[in-house]
Amino acid sequence: MSPVLFLGYVLANDKFDAQANLRYDDNSQYGDETTYNLGGALHINPNLRIGASYAKGFRAPSFNDLYSPFGGNAELTPEASDNYEAFIEYDTTIQSTRLTGYHNKVDDLISYVSNPTPSNPYAGASENVNEAEIKGITLTSDWIIDDYLFGASYDHQQAKDSSGGSNDGNFLAIRPEHKGLIYAGYRLSSFDIRAEYEYVGDYYSNTVNAESQFVDHYGLFNISGNYQLTDNLTMTARLDNITNEKYITLPGYDTDGINYFTSLTYNWY
Repeated sequence: MSPVLFLGYVLANDKFDAQANLRYDDNSQYGDETTYNLGGALHINPNLRIGASYAKGFRAPSFNDLYSPFGGNAELTPEASDNYEAFIEYDTTIQSTRLTGYHNKVDDLISYVSNPTPSNPYAGASENVNEAEIKGITLTSDWIIDDYLFGASYDHQQAKDSSGGSNDGNFLAIRPEHKGLIYAGYRLSSFDIRAEYEYVGDYYSNTVNAESQFVDHYGLFNISGNYQLTDNLTMTARLDNITNEKYITLPGYDTDGINYFTSLTYNWY
């Protein structure tokens, strides 16, 4: 049993938004922990808003982190973090654009680390990084003009080991410095379709940052759509990597080429 207690307060008006949350976790394996977050935003005008927040974080290892046959590690300890964020946001009837800067300091960061061997090129496990520092900026912009959808996002991140040991200053595992996405779409009352290009920059698959653990950047073209078959039934389909790009996400692991996903969703109401 891991009981959780949560309290929150939200204030919102035409000039100012504020939020305060308090959370208490009583974990049967790792003990109790109290965390909180505080945030506020100022409305410069009806369309422009700026704000900042601070959050004290705690995350216990999940069941998969501890016991998964594909990299579980029963020796993991919880991670604790201090998270700072500031943003500026501009909204109109046709678009929403937001620039966010963040700086996170994490103790005992839980991270999957690839560690291939000659007999098993896919070997790896979850590990704790004693101290890590993650900072960056994220820009998102989404537009709706008549029935057309457009948008883009970009994230520039510096995620490094700051433990002071042999890996101090190295990049954290599987955290690319650059990520981005651009999309365009069209929608009707019962149908929408979207095409996108997704870019993932270079990264290392472990904190040693050995050349053998370097993963090269890649870009993927994807298409997705939804169709309202009836008032209650919706079909969703997605076709990823339509150009059959050859790429890897971990050393020694060749990903699928073109792949697709489809689903039916029924709502009772």
